[in-house]
Amino acid sequence: MQAVLLVGGLGTRLRPLTYSRPKPLLPLLNRPMISYLLDLLPDSVDEVIVPVSYMSRRMRDYFNSLHDGRNYVVVHEVEPLGTGGALGNVRDHLTDDFLVFNGDIVCSIDIKSLIDFHREKGGVGTISLWEVENPEAFGIVQLDDDDRITLFKEKPRGDEIVSHMANAGIYILNESVLDDILSEKVVSIERDVFPVQVRRGLYGFGFEGYWVDCGTTKNFLTASGTLMDYFGTNVSKEASIGKSVKEEHPLVIGQGSKVSGGHIGPRVCLGKDVDVRAASISESVIMDSTTIGRGVRVVSSIIGENCVIPDKCIVERSVIADDCELEKGDEIIDQKVGMR
Repeated sequence: MQAVLLVGGLGTRLRPLTYSRPKPLLPLLNRPMISYLLDLLPDSVDEVIVPVSYMSRRMRDYFNSLHDGRNYVVVHEVEPLGTGGALGNVRDHLTDDFLVFNGDIVCSIDIKSLIDFHREKGGVGTISLWEVENPEAFGIVQLDDDDRITLFKEKPRGDEIVSHMANAGIYILNESVLDDILSEKVVSIERDVFPVQVRRGLYGFGFEGYWVDCGTTKNFLTASGTLMDYFGTNVSKEASIGKSVKEEHPLVIGQGSKVSGGHIGPRVCLGKDVDVRAASISESVIMDSTTIGRGVRVVSSIIGENCVIPDKCIVERSVIADDCELEKGDEIIDQKVGMR
């Protein structure tokens, strides 16, 4: 079986973190974000098609480094073509029924169960569903008693909200769906394809566990915390935590990192070779080779690689790009540092 990973976007909502890396390679709990989708693939998936545009060489190098027995086909897009246009761009590679994954998603869906459900229903497609509090930010569906979708509405407003079951960004589609996608055109699968396919037989598959759309810096931080809550603390044997450090779990601390003093946690992820001298850090992500000085407070923030946060700085609800160095005592609150 084949799978398509929709990872070709520019990652604009994750800037400044995506200036120096493509969005799928952002480190989520010290692993490339895309690796969590690859973990979901059952053995029956033997080929993965990856349409890419932004930093395509970095993406190609990553997939070439994988040796899991699957064939990875990286297809270059001159420019991003949207979720539907990306499928149209790779139509010559696809046959029969195939899986589609939105590259922003981190979740606990059982793909084998999704495949079994799709084959039982026999429709042209099956859409994974997750119950959300605010349907206005998503595409929602209405189902009949047989889980057939009778309505698909992208980002509904007011009286258009007929349910809280939202498109969770993972699908199985029959190749016949591609007939309704124009080649080399920007196409939204949510706005242009799914509403048309409803009458042909689309089904909805709900699941439980966890689901996060990581497409913004705020949601990326939420995903980090969600995964820590779900999988628990993971501290590398090659990390060092001083005896005076106050820890609140869950924590993830990478190889070679050192926390000499202060208070760390909960829901803090330190990358590799991070040096925390005596700081208070909570609900945050600190990426590889960054130094955090004495008396620093970091709350609900993401700090990129190779940064220096000197003594007495405060970083709250902010994002700092790779290779940034603050001044002693700086206060960074509700900011994105390193935007171009």
